Parts: sequence; C-alpha cells; structure tokens
Amino acid sequence: MSRLFISHSSQDKEAVHAFVEFLVLGMGISREDIFCTSLSGTLPAGQFFIERIRAALQDCRQVLCFLTPNYMKSVSCVAELGAAWIQTSKIIPLLVPPMQYSDFNNTPLLGMQMLRLDRADLMDLYDQLCVCQVAKSGRTAEFDRQLKAYLQHIDQPQLKPSWIAPDAYGYYRVKITSIRSTPPQYRCYKLESPLQLQEKMVPGESHWIFFKAGMYEDLAVGDTVAVLVGSTKLHKFPDIGYARNIYPDELKKLSSSF
Repeated sequence: MSRLFISHSSQDKEAVHAFVEFLVLGMGISREDIFCTSLSGTLPAGQFFIERIRAALQDCRQVLCFLTPNYMKSVSCVAELGAAWIQTSKIIPLLVPPMQYSDFNNTPLLGMQMLRLDRADLMDLYDQLCVCQVAKSGRTAEFDRQLKAYLQHIDQPQLKPSWIAPDAYGYYRVKITSIRSTPPQYRCYKLESPLQLQEKMVPGESHWIFFKAGMYEDLAVGDTVAVLVGSTKLHKFPDIGYARNIYPDELKKLSSSF
C-alpha cells in the first residue's frame, strides 16, 4: 500500500518530479510509499491502470492534489479530485502558481483549507504528513535545507507565471479577468497576469487594480487597460490568498470586452 497518492496532470510531470524529490529528500518519505503515475514503475506493464489507481486512492493515507491549470483541464484529474473529496479526511489540496483560491469557487473544494508552495505552508504540510506517519519526524535540519533548495528551484524565472513589463513610458498594458466584490465606494479588478514590479513577490500572488469609485471609469471583464502604478500593497485573504493591490496614478481603458 502506498501511503501518499499524488494526484496530478501528466502535463506537469517535471514540476511534480521536483516536488517528489523534495518529499523524499526533505521529509524522508520513501519512493515506494508514493503513488505517482509519472514516476517510473508506479503502473507496471500488464496491469489495468484504472483499477490500480482506484485501489491506490482507497488504500492510501493521504491524497495530495497538485492543483495547476493543466489539472483542472484534465478529466481524469478532476475524477481523482472527486474521489479524494469523498474521503475528505485524506485530501490535501496544494495550490500551484498561478492558481488562486478564487479559481475553485464553483468546485467541491470551495471553503476547504488549501496549502500553497511557500515556506509556511510547506512546513504545515510536513507537520501534517508526520502526524499521519507518511513523513519521518525529527529531520528539522535536513528538511530546512531541502525546503530552501526547493523554493529556490520553483523561484526560477521559467517556472513563474508570465510577468507584464512596463513600456518605455512606464505603463503596463493588461487585461481584466474578474471583478471582486467591494463596498460601493471602491472598485477592484483582477489582472490577467502579475505586473513586473520592484517589490519582492511571494509565490502565487495575484494583482488587482484598486481605486475609489469615480476616480476612473468602471471596467468590465475582458477590458484591456494601460495603468501607471502609483503604489502597491500586499494582502492575504482567506478566499484568494496573497493579493497585491495596485493603486494607479493613471488608468486608461484601451479596448472593451464588447
């Protein structure tokens, strides 16, 4: 019986392999205790893989869902997510950038506590896996060393979402993807991609244009805007995680969603 089932998209194979390496080296989890279909030998030739996956889901101690955009597009991944959700005491949802809490508003995971790929949440993950005897306890020094190496790995530019750089005049051109509910005197709009700013980013943070009603025209999903950033402030919300408010000095609508 595998103790840890990693539900993931085959499109994220390289990212999952790096994460498994962190689990093995940092948390002392044996590779034999990890069921991950992207790992060699997990699905031996000659076996009915659907039955093998179903049995592994039922018998494991924890199901870790590596949630990415590819995951949510995969029928088989969503089926695994549904099967794991039935066993709620087992499921550990792990948000992988650029996924946000709000991406799960219309799913069974709405309201469920999720972890992120940051230092604090990965430490919580280690504690959870120690409690259920999936990971080995008493590895503080080695865990800290491997955690630092893993965070440096996922911080590489090619592993980050696309950043929007400013033009020669300092304007960022970006599309509005959603509107956040606020008191009537404010407006808050999610940007399609994070802006390339001077401030230090946290993994997975989303960017939102925020201003008082009447300062600029109201926007709609699909609008493209040019924004000149005045200042920013990072917040952490229970529903969308780390979100950075972008307070504009100037804001122009370039095109409409209609």
